[in-house]
Amino acid sequence: TEVPVDLLPVLDRAVSVHLTNVMRHAEGNEAGMEIQNTNDTLTVRFTNNGKPPAGEITEAGGLKNLRNMVEQRGGRMIVRSIPVFMLELVLPLEGNADVL
Repeated sequence: TEVPVDLLPVLDRAVSVHLTNVMRHAEGNEAGMEIQNTNDTLTVRFTNNGKPPAGEITEAGGLKNLRNMVEQRGGRMIVRSIPVFMLELVLPLEGNADVL
């Protein structure tokens, strides 16, 4: 999957936040990431094998900062906690010519 260079800092932050939260809060030992590239968006889904959240997730620290990064680039971030944790980023590809 081709990833625009200007989105790499967002993905780097997302991976870091997700791995930290898997170890710190979910007590998991596996984390998954699925990337889907359409004509106009890059969708990234993060999952893990840790324990499900006890309730709704309050965004603070890493998740809050990640949301700000995503929204500054015109994207959206979805956090689901039930029945299992799932983090999804939808980032626009419009205007991103340089890809890796």
